[in-house]
Amino acid sequence: MQDHGNRQPVGKLYSFDALHGLRCHLTDVLISNGLCMSPDGSRLYFADSPTRKINVYDVHESAGTLGSAREFARIDQPAVPDGATVDADGCVWSAQWGGSSVVRYAPDGREELRVAVPASQVTCVCFGGPELDLMFITSAREHLDAAALQREPHAGNVFIYQTPFKGLPEEEYRP
Repeated sequence: MQDHGNRQPVGKLYSFDALHGLRCHLTDVLISNGLCMSPDGSRLYFADSPTRKINVYDVHESAGTLGSAREFARIDQPAVPDGATVDADGCVWSAQWGGSSVVRYAPDGREELRVAVPASQVTCVCFGGPELDLMFITSAREHLDAAALQREPHAGNVFIYQTPFKGLPEEEYRP
């Protein structure tokens, strides 16, 4: 549960597995976003959008716990971090709502690349295609007035870019 009105931090982050069951790892979240893991499963990335930062946590799989939050990246105004994914090189790709872009961060949190998107409200990014080298970027039209839609006629579209980067196949959950 989350409060999109940014009023009350009522959101939580849970995990579930057969060994440890259901566990709550984070509380007091306003808008949960950008949840993704490093290729080796040792790090979890997570953004509470209004904080304008992406945190990283060490994953202690045998104990079913997360380490303490460390700031991975801070997003400049007016953008906030939205959906994210990790590529085969371990870089984090973050959709920047309000920032008309998707940003690639190196595993150490340095900004490596910024992809301009012809829409301000960029919502999510993922890789697909037979070679996992197509980047799919979604956007929204929410709360854009007629003047904004005139400036951003492609707002709400899905954009597909051919990249030199490779994504990772998504894992299927099997209880």
